[in-house]
Amino acid sequence: MATKAVHLELVSDLTSTAFLAALRRMTARRGKPNHIYNNNGTNFIGANKVLQHEYEEFLKTFGDEFLSEVSEMGINWHFNAPSWPSASGLREGAVKSLKYHLRMVVGDQKLTYEKYSTLLA
Repeated sequence: MATKAVHLELVSDLTSTAFLAALRRMTARRGKPNHIYNNNGTNFIGANKVLQHEYEEFLKTFGDEFLSEVSEMGINWHFNAPSWPSASGLREGAVKSLKYHLRMVVGDQKLTYEKYSTLLA
């Protein structure tokens, strides 16, 4: 991790569907990441399973020949070991810093989803 960057997307809940929608928004704005580092949250594990299932269906439909052309488009998922929660300390530190600064800027205001999304952008 020679450089650090954090991309934040607002989601309405912690489901796999919401995470996949946020991932699609992120890739539309920033392009496809080569690596994604996650903790073992159930929404991330569920999204990984959904993506693996869609990948298998994709293989059945198009076959190996087409796969060789798009294999470079894959995302490498990295999950923390379940018994090692401190492994994501760098990412958690960035989120902690964001929360602190958001509290300083927003204060006690109640923001709508749209306003919060705009603030994060």
